[in-house]
Amino acid sequence: MKKSGLIIVSVFTLCMALGASHSWAACIQKDLSGIWYVYFNGINPDAPSWGRGAISIDATGKIKPGAKIFTFILLSNQKTQAVNFIVTGGNFKSNSNCIVTGKINVKMDNIPLSFKVIHSAMDRGKTIIHGIWQGSNNTETGLVTIIRK
Repeated sequence: MKKSGLIIVSVFTLCMALGASHSWAACIQKDLSGIWYVYFNGINPDAPSWGRGAISIDATGKIKPGAKIFTFILLSNQKTQAVNFIVTGGNFKSNSNCIVTGKINVKMDNIPLSFKVIHSAMDRGKTIIHGIWQGSNNTETGLVTIIRK
């Protein structure tokens, strides 16, 4: 092999090795602080549903109460019903591998409920969390995407 070819192969190999060893920055709890838009869809025993809303999370992972989450439920008779949930609190946790878990506590007509975020992860830019949610009674489940404002 000519000397110039060997240099090109060596540079290429070095670039590949450096690129392959690059890892994501570790997540810390503080990465969750801010305003996040929540989008979810799922299924419960009665009908499929989807919803959206916003939550505010502080540096410790605590969710500030007061926000509304709007849920639209497709009923079995093909009519859509809107339900408003008021956020009453909750919390989110992130580990160094950017695995996120948590719970959004809500009230609907003074009935306390919660949406648990399980099996979810935050992206490299720390702007999107995607995973699975589960309802209070464990009969509702679906996908959740949470996007930083």
